[in-house]
Amino acid sequence: MTKILKKKPQDRPIKLRGRTSPNGIRWMRVRQGKREVWIRYSDFMTDPQGVKALLAKADIILIGNEWSEFLNMVRDDVRDGLRFKPANIAEQSGWTNPIFALPNGIVVAPNKRRGHCAFQPELERCESSGTLDEWLKRVAEPLAGHMLGAFLLMAMFLPPLLKLTHRMGNFGFELIGRPGRGKSTLLEAISSVIGPAVGETPYWQSCNTTVEALERKLKAHSDLPLLLDDATSFAGREVGAVRAKSFKQFVFNLAQGETKDRWNGGKQFRFRTIYIITSNLSLAEVTVELAKKEAAATMDRLLSFDIDLRPHGAFDHVPSEYANIRAFTSALKAALAVEYGTAMPHFLQVLVKKRIKGEQALSAQITKHVEDFIATAQADQNDGSEGRVAEAFGLVLAAGRLAKYCGVLPADLDCEAITLAAYRLHMASASRLRPSERLLAYAKGPDIVDMEELGVPYLSRRALREASGVFRVNRDGVREFLMERTKFEAAFPDHRIVLNDERVSRWLQRGGRHIGVKREVRKGDTKARFYVFHLPDT
Repeated sequence: MTKILKKKPQDRPIKLRGRTSPNGIRWMRVRQGKREVWIRYSDFMTDPQGVKALLAKADIILIGNEWSEFLNMVRDDVRDGLRFKPANIAEQSGWTNPIFALPNGIVVAPNKRRGHCAFQPELERCESSGTLDEWLKRVAEPLAGHMLGAFLLMAMFLPPLLKLTHRMGNFGFELIGRPGRGKSTLLEAISSVIGPAVGETPYWQSCNTTVEALERKLKAHSDLPLLLDDATSFAGREVGAVRAKSFKQFVFNLAQGETKDRWNGGKQFRFRTIYIITSNLSLAEVTVELAKKEAAATMDRLLSFDIDLRPHGAFDHVPSEYANIRAFTSALKAALAVEYGTAMPHFLQVLVKKRIKGEQALSAQITKHVEDFIATAQADQNDGSEGRVAEAFGLVLAAGRLAKYCGVLPADLDCEAITLAAYRLHMASASRLRPSERLLAYAKGPDIVDMEELGVPYLSRRALREASGVFRVNRDGVREFLMERTKFEAAFPDHRIVLNDERVSRWLQRGGRHIGVKREVRKGDTKARFYVFHLPDT
């Protein structure tokens, strides 16, 4: 039923319509011409002044007797049997199952049904420009040529999947390193998945804020990634243990996925997200004055990537078509200025359809990807901390594979190899294991070839190329573990630190002034050099 209230003969009438959201909440749509606002029906009874303010924000102004006439109209409409039919009403940014809403008010609903936005949108936060094909060509493909860029692109598509998983709490990644190493550029680039990367209202946020201000931002990032630049500016006026506790609380607030109840009326809000943060100082450095257990728990919720362990910082190499990294990042930023915000809406359209078609099957698929990665990474599942960390990386792998299926990441992206490389960089950055322990764990990996076990004196070119490492017995009957230099450096981003470790150095066999030793692993190739280790218990 629809009723009409005329303010003045020359004004357009106000129309009411009742609808029920997927969560069972009754809403009233108030429309005057093209102006429209959705208001909870209960608010008309409990907060009339709040209703008046919402109408005013929508430029629907009621003065004097018009306000009382409007409230009477609402009561009469309901008394006369106004029906609250089911509708795809998004009550907040993120999931209102089975629909998904972006912060700018765009609602993705299944079966091409219309969705309605019942919250106050941030119109510029998720703007789009260009086309998905051009974004893939000019942004995603160049970025995917670099391990961290590819991994964080995959991570951007994870938050909408978290409600389909059994993961408790949120987690995030921190890019740490000296200024000028590409951290902010990388953050801007991955922002383009969902909104503007540069300009006055980019999707990413500054970390120069308070806890209360951060909480206000969180509501717009439920089920979406939260990108924060320059974490060193958070609580910047504090020092020592006071700052360490503030930063720990900052990370735990993000990880727990809920804001606080406040005395001034701020209601608690629950959210799911992953957060990606840049910082000049590592979390370990900031929390150094916390108790060891507290610091370790914080580190499980903010997983570090130390880009200073890498020759080119946030990037892997200088692409052949550019003179230097600066030329590459300049071209990338030029593309970011015009290509952004097209990937996430396309991903959500496919995801909403897949969820309504079979949520259990989709959830099981995600779980399998996670379990497969934990097995590949050989994480100790009896260690709760190590298991949570490996699970986080496995979830990013699942998101990357689904994003490839949806056509929003390059088709040739090797999601498994990228995730494993990112996991190894984190293990090096966080120093969770001693270098010797990491080398021993690597030597037990699934892609290690044991020539003695196979009973072969040589490997083919292809077998050697595909092997992560090789076990063989030398002429003196000593069992050796061999790795090619390029594979060793890829597996251990802090390879210089690893090689200089006291125990690893004792295991390493040197060929005179060379670190590498010649070994004829492929028949006839007597000049090939390998890093050769005599590992214990092998």
